Amino acid sequence: MKSKSTRYEEPLTAIDKTTRNAKRVLDEEAEERAEKTARLRAARKERDAGLCD
Repeated sequence: MKSKSTRYEEPLTAIDKTTRNAKRVLDEEAEERAEKTARLRAARKERDAGLCD
């Protein structure tokens, strides 16, 4: 059984490195999408508020 005492240990194999990098990229892309969605929602809300006035 693996010891969990070292949380940030170096990857043991090439596939571990690849997996870690892929997860990092996917997380960054998800964050960018969330920010873009928030901007678009705010712009839509502002636009719709202007139409009702």
